[in-house]
Amino acid sequence: MQLAIVGNGATAVDTAGRRFVNRHTARFLIELASGGHGVTYIEPQVSLQANGNLQDGELPPQSVRSQPMSKHRPLDLWRTLLALIRADLVYIFFPGTLPRAVALWCRLVKKPYALYLRGERFGIEGRDAEIFRSARFVCSVGGLGERVRSLNPRVIPVQPMLDLGPADAHRRTIEPRQRQLWRLLFVGRLEAAKGVPELIQAAELLQARGFPFQLLLVGGGPLHASLFDRFGNVPGATIRVAGIIDNKAQLHAEFEAADVFVLPTHHEGFPRVLYEAMMKSNLILTTFVGGIPGVMRDQENAVRIPVRDAEAIAKAVMTATSDVSKVQRLVDSALDTVLDILLRHPTHHAAVMGNLHG
Repeated sequence: MQLAIVGNGATAVDTAGRRFVNRHTARFLIELASGGHGVTYIEPQVSLQANGNLQDGELPPQSVRSQPMSKHRPLDLWRTLLALIRADLVYIFFPGTLPRAVALWCRLVKKPYALYLRGERFGIEGRDAEIFRSARFVCSVGGLGERVRSLNPRVIPVQPMLDLGPADAHRRTIEPRQRQLWRLLFVGRLEAAKGVPELIQAAELLQARGFPFQLLLVGGGPLHASLFDRFGNVPGATIRVAGIIDNKAQLHAEFEAADVFVLPTHHEGFPRVLYEAMMKSNLILTTFVGGIPGVMRDQENAVRIPVRDAEAIAKAVMTATSDVSKVQRLVDSALDTVLDILLRHPTHHAAVMGNLHG
């Protein structure tokens, strides 16, 4: 079967012409190709930048054909259209400008398509509603799929695409502490939309109030250079900027070393890092945007923080950590939550493979 996969991000290209996407997406595409299917991945193209991208998985040209897409290059448009015409099924990472355009084209020409719902910026009326209704099936993580189940009953909750499995679960005992430091962790793209400026402001408030903590920021992005210039990555410093950590074992070690995972994001589908934090028994403080409320429950397996509110983040950190028995209950519940998801839902690859001919 010929499959056209339409991404809703960007494919990064290095100076040698090699193409990179997020490693979990790369693994998913390679798994589809290994099943004997022809796979063409369609997405806009950008230049690979050191410590600026999360594209860390190479697309092997011998198994996955990468089709760049740009409205400024007419040949790209024709090649993309040809790939869509030849496809037996178009699988669309939704939402996004290109994914919407492709989905509407599929509806117009009656080309079979399915959706992978991985962002919150979609509607349940108008054109988006018609896109959901006509999809062969809809895969989703977190609680996003429940928002569209009334439009399409074939919503399939899938496991998050992680480098972790049940055997990697790290259940721990939270020890009482007085002057001991609380280790705070952020992992994600260092940008305003992830709430990084508010997190830095909250850290400064915690410093001013004498709260004992260290904050580690892991990730690349537009704020990385300025944050690194300001704070650096000095062992033992109150605020450190580590940049992107490519080594999976090292990244997992940072989760295990952390006590509190803070994600003040402004909008999301369901962020993979929350699953990773749950697996490693971090106390989770997060905004409840996008699909996050579909998994996280305030005061049950997480602590809810408001969007764009540094004062509330600082207060939540101090209040949540003041009761060690409560921290223990929240981290245990969060770990149980993610283990239940991994045991109950199919992998993304298995869900798609099982519905190709439906």
